Amino acid sequence: MKAITITQSLGLAAATGDSQQFRPLNPQTLTIDIVLPVLNEAHTIEASISKLHKYLTDNLPYRWQIIIADNGSSDGTDQIAQQLTKRWSRVRLVRLNERGRGLALKTVWQKSKADILAYMDIDLSTSLDSFMPMISPLITGDAGLATGSRLMKESRTRRGFRRDIISRCYNRIIRTTMKTNFVDAQCGFKAIRRNLAQKLLPHIKNKAWFFDTELLVKAEYEGYKIHEEPVEWIEDADSRVRIIETAADDIKGLSRVRKEYGKSSFGEMTAFGGLLLFTSIFYLWNLTINGMANSYYAAAAQAASTSWLAWLFGSLDAANFVSVDKPPISMMIMGLFGRLFGFSSWSMLLPHALAGIATVALVYLVVRRWYGARAGLIAGVVMALTPAAALMFRFNNPDSFLTLFLTASAYSFLRAFEGSRPVLWLSLAGLFTGFAFNTKMLQGLLLLPIMTIIYISFARPKFTTRMWHLGVAGIVTIVSTFWWSILVWLTPAVSRPWVGSTSDNSIWSLIFGYNGFGRLLGNGGGLGSRPGGMMQMGAQAASQTASPTAQPMTPSIGMMGGSFGAGGRGGGPGGVGFGGETGVLRIFNESFGPNIAWLI
Repeated sequence: MKAITITQSLGLAAATGDSQQFRPLNPQTLTIDIVLPVLNEAHTIEASISKLHKYLTDNLPYRWQIIIADNGSSDGTDQIAQQLTKRWSRVRLVRLNERGRGLALKTVWQKSKADILAYMDIDLSTSLDSFMPMISPLITGDAGLATGSRLMKESRTRRGFRRDIISRCYNRIIRTTMKTNFVDAQCGFKAIRRNLAQKLLPHIKNKAWFFDTELLVKAEYEGYKIHEEPVEWIEDADSRVRIIETAADDIKGLSRVRKEYGKSSFGEMTAFGGLLLFTSIFYLWNLTINGMANSYYAAAAQAASTSWLAWLFGSLDAANFVSVDKPPISMMIMGLFGRLFGFSSWSMLLPHALAGIATVALVYLVVRRWYGARAGLIAGVVMALTPAAALMFRFNNPDSFLTLFLTASAYSFLRAFEGSRPVLWLSLAGLFTGFAFNTKMLQGLLLLPIMTIIYISFARPKFTTRMWHLGVAGIVTIVSTFWWSILVWLTPAVSRPWVGSTSDNSIWSLIFGYNGFGRLLGNGGGLGSRPGGMMQMGAQAASQTASPTAQPMTPSIGMMGGSFGAGGRGGGPGGVGFGGETGVLRIFNESFGPNIAWLI
């Protein structure tokens, strides 16, 4: 089994809870190395080094040296650099046989003994006046890494429109996908404290242009303070950076870093998006082929879309004579969609299809956390293609929402079991369990004892802490489970509809009778009704919902009299069989067996 893919640190021991992660550096002994990576820069190296040397001599009150890191130039750059080292004692040359700006910086920085390691592009596009303000937080210990920024409000830049757009889009992608705070990753103007560089550099894998981004991302992920300095920057018209190709390589690098930290790579995200797209097409295509589907729940959905009282109590009709045989969550959702889009077959079935898409997504996420993205993708596809699921999520029975809420509860429980914010995730598991109960009653509690036993027996915290976690989650579960039942119980009978499928108008009879033991023993179906022939009224409501000119149903003299008839197999209320023979093994009979076989 693969390790749980949760976001993990590289273990670089950044200080936490302390705004000053580093001690201030002693100005009397402070040393700074400024590295300039070069590749075939014979036309500009002498002018740039001369300008930089003069600036540092005039403005930097610390010991410093300039290091030219040659990446294998073939135009005589190294020869000019060698001459510069003879002209100025503070200029050094390092030759590397392998190309790559990131490799050059990593190699030179790892060998340096200076307190602060800096680098800048050889074209000096960034104004040197920003150098001292950039490194000051490193000297005082207020930051471990500093970078120039061309995209801050205070920055002043002159660059081509195309490069500006690509740069802004790339940095937006970084902030969106990596959840980072820095604004500009690729400005060639950075500095880092040597003690932090020693910790980070062994973990920086890129040898080219992505080096900058990887350094910043990993520093932030490890909890180190990054200082951004707004700069004045003028684009070098002779720049040979292939910005499109570089941006594409950077996207690949972001995907790799995400994976290193337990996040989905972009390939995995694309596959996940494809799974959701496939499921959406599969479930939404020709959605109204079933018409009004189960006319019993269609009548209740129409009532919920026209009467708030019917919406609250799950009434079968807008006149609120009798409720359906289930809690109202499913009817509430369908009723809201009916109010938003107008009641129709499409608006009624749409939330069920969306519940299916969300369930497939949750199945993927659950399996991925424990077994990896490939296993999660397989599990999601299997879930989407399960015949029972494909039917259920394109129909208006409450089972679609029951499945969604139970899956969400299981996902939340697994997050709690992993140990990250267990009280929050256990409470969410309890909340979704309550939603499941108020969708189909006792069936919604099937996972509750299993989750409780597993958490008590195997969770990481000590026993007393586990019990405290479960106590808090238990309160959330109780409230979310029984709020509606207590509301029905406390509401005077004359102010609410009759509790459907009960002979005594008691919500507790519905919970423990028809929707409880009656589901197993077969002795709870069709037990009585409110006087007045509610089944005939329900049938009329159902027929009206199927009519394109349907109007909200109102009671009439013709509806009075009579009693509940026996419901059809698996349809509305009434009927003892609930889809076939009774007993605890009924899920293995000829009606349900094929679906169980598919899952096995």
